[in-house]
Amino acid sequence: TTDEVYEAVGRPLVGRAKAGQVGVVFAYGQTGSGKTHTMNGLMDCMIADLFAADAEGGVAPTVSFSYLEMLGNDVNDCLTADGAGGDEAKD
Repeated sequence: TTDEVYEAVGRPLVGRAKAGQVGVVFAYGQTGSGKTHTMNGLMDCMIADLFAADAEGGVAPTVSFSYLEMLGNDVNDCLTADGAGGDEAKD
């Protein structure tokens, strides 16, 4: 489940981010295997956890996310409204 993936992968990365470090999740697999669904759920959980301190009266952290889809030589930014903004990969 997404919760199990979050506990195994996401929560440790949130701890790293709160400590000022960088975290990366790389999902690789066959088309239709659930990568996008899992990543969307994982991001929702991570964002909620990152900003929980703000809801408790703490200081909201400054974070940045990149969510890219790479297929062959095409790279698409999944956080843009239309999924465009992609570019062909450069050697």
